[in-house]
Amino acid sequence: MGIFKKLFRRKKNEIYLTPEEAYLPLSENTEESAPVPASDVSDTAPEDDARQAPEPVFVADVTQPVSDEEKAALGFDMYFCADRVENGGILIRSALRAAGTDIRESDDGYEVTLPDGSSINAVKTLLPGEASLPEEMQKTLPEAPEQVRSVLRAFNHRVRVSPERRGEGFEEAYKEFIATLAFQLDGFIAKDGALTDREGRLLWNRECQTEYQAPAPEPVESGSQAETETDEAPKTAETAQALETPAPVREDAQEDVRKDVREVQKLPELTRAERSCRLIAEHGIKLDCSRAVETDEERVFPRGIKETIERAAALAATALIAKAYTSLSGLSPAAFGSALINRYDRLYGVKLCFTPKEAKYLRDPSSGKHSENALKIEAAATLLWAIGMCELGWPDKGADAEQLNAILKSRDLRTVCATARTRDKSELLDMYDLTTRLHALCVRASAEEIKQTGLDPDIIYERHYALNWLLGVGDFSSWDNIIPMT
Repeated sequence: MGIFKKLFRRKKNEIYLTPEEAYLPLSENTEESAPVPASDVSDTAPEDDARQAPEPVFVADVTQPVSDEEKAALGFDMYFCADRVENGGILIRSALRAAGTDIRESDDGYEVTLPDGSSINAVKTLLPGEASLPEEMQKTLPEAPEQVRSVLRAFNHRVRVSPERRGEGFEEAYKEFIATLAFQLDGFIAKDGALTDREGRLLWNRECQTEYQAPAPEPVESGSQAETETDEAPKTAETAQALETPAPVREDAQEDVRKDVREVQKLPELTRAERSCRLIAEHGIKLDCSRAVETDEERVFPRGIKETIERAAALAATALIAKAYTSLSGLSPAAFGSALINRYDRLYGVKLCFTPKEAKYLRDPSSGKHSENALKIEAAATLLWAIGMCELGWPDKGADAEQLNAILKSRDLRTVCATARTRDKSELLDMYDLTTRLHALCVRASAEEIKQTGLDPDIIYERHYALNWLLGVGDFSSWDNIIPMT
């Protein structure tokens, strides 16, 4: 009982000791003696330890209360959807911890302390979907598009936020708090009769306006496996409806994707090797595109959709976190990573999908290797292409990480297994043949020759790596043990 008395001796649920301090032995005279820091533990007598303990330092409170007018102007409601209603409290506490430096919970809600000492009050409420919206917005709901209504109906929690005390850096700290909370919860902010997402895009307002657009999955060409049923999972009305509520994606995202690679199938009179070489030549590349390693098509068996989407989600999560560490955005990379992994875990169970190397990096991203892991987005794009969820362009331009994130966030494992279809084996082998020839070309060419081709060797390598794993060329090795041979 001594340890727990030390931990909770002042106020309920307020911990004042570090784990190292908590497990130090109690003083012989009283349980309330000041703890000795772990670094000072020695063979000295207990009375010497007590004498050496530093005096407590009291810091004056420099914050000021926020007026009622400011509370009304700065406060807001944030709506979000928890995958299960009972998980709402867990998500909110996790988000508030990421957004602030300290959190205290009571029957009335949460009090969050910001880095500058400012304090924020947050109150959680369970909601019945769109019926919980402000009255001024409910009047316009009959005119809302179905894709907007589907998002509104999914709301099952609201967090009412208002500042209580302001510190010296309140404005900047409060702005960071809102951005982090919105990202962690993937929430929508209700303010002045409008609902906006965490990036400021308008979902719906009292003037019946919206900037929300639901992305559609990329079609798979006629004649592919998409037209045949598989035993991965049955296609149901429920999973079809799930596609009606995806995350927003840029309007011009699909316009950025080039379709050159798909031209490789439009020359059926040529062999696979001849089609690949012709396509390479059509891009103005005159270097030798032969290769030493040939594929035994009889020993190629593409992996299943479930395994493929889980691997793609793990790769995308790792890459997006690595990109966060190299970007100049104001959002904390650690907070971003925690929120992203939690989100992907709810959708795909991604925490169980990371390889040992990925898990090691995610445990300690400060160790570096950000550029290396950021490139994994190219491998993720290749696997999503293989199950018809996106398209690949010529390997001179990197994948759109924002678009891939939006695609993954708009579905879950069950939806993908029910609606996605692995591309035809012939199409997969066409892409593999072309990619390995480009990889072999880059290995043999000089840096200047590669520069003249416009190709990006890193993109080609990641595609080769992913296709090797997907097709099990030579052997079905684990991801970390793949060796893409040329």
